[in-house]
Amino acid sequence: MFGVTRGLAVLAVLTGTSAWAETHDVTGIGMGNVLSKVTEISPTLTLVEAHTDYTGFAGGNGDNPMASATGPCVGTVLVNAGQPTGNGLCNFADKDGDTLVVGWSARAMSQDGCMHGTWTVEGGTGKWDKASGGGAFNSGVNATGKYTNMISGAAVLP
Repeated sequence: MFGVTRGLAVLAVLTGTSAWAETHDVTGIGMGNVLSKVTEISPTLTLVEAHTDYTGFAGGNGDNPMASATGPCVGTVLVNAGQPTGNGLCNFADKDGDTLVVGWSARAMSQDGCMHGTWTVEGGTGKWDKASGGGAFNSGVNATGKYTNMISGAAVLP
């Protein structure tokens, strides 16, 4: 009996955090100010020192924990013959003062110059401690100079 009770207690501890985890759809549009620097190395090779200060996110579900996130995203992208490779990190603060670190990787570029890639939750503080998740992004500056980043995916909060 002791062995069964102890085994159930260990199982409860090991699965306890995942049993209470909540998955949130974080699909929306990030908005911000672009401070990036673009350097043409040659006609087919361009270096982008990517820097965007996010001012907020719009759309998506009402329980989107990233909806109030603001802060900088930085990284480096090399565009070689129209094919981007690069990555970076974002350091966001949400409405509760918790921090969220997001990693991103650029892997494709559309004809209109929008960057496509993936993002992952790396962790943070408060609700973001031991969080996970990720998805895809499509970011760029439109003809009027407004920056948007269409984000899809999910965040899992313990």
